[in-house]
Amino acid sequence: MSRSPISRSSLSRSSSSRSGGSRALILLVVVIVALVGGLFFLSGSATEKPPVTVEKRVALENLAN
Repeated sequence: MSRSPISRSSLSRSSSSRSGGSRALILLVVVIVALVGGLFFLSGSATEKPPVTVEKRVALENLAN
């Protein structure tokens, strides 16, 4: 049986640093997805409404000027 040149301590260090990096990557992906989803939601809710004509009564004195 031959031993591998990589010691167990270096394997455990590399796996812990990878999990820290993968957590950061997952967090980054979640933040990006949340931002894109929020922008999509806000863009769908901002619709223009057509102007509505409102008729008001005007006194005859105002029309004479």
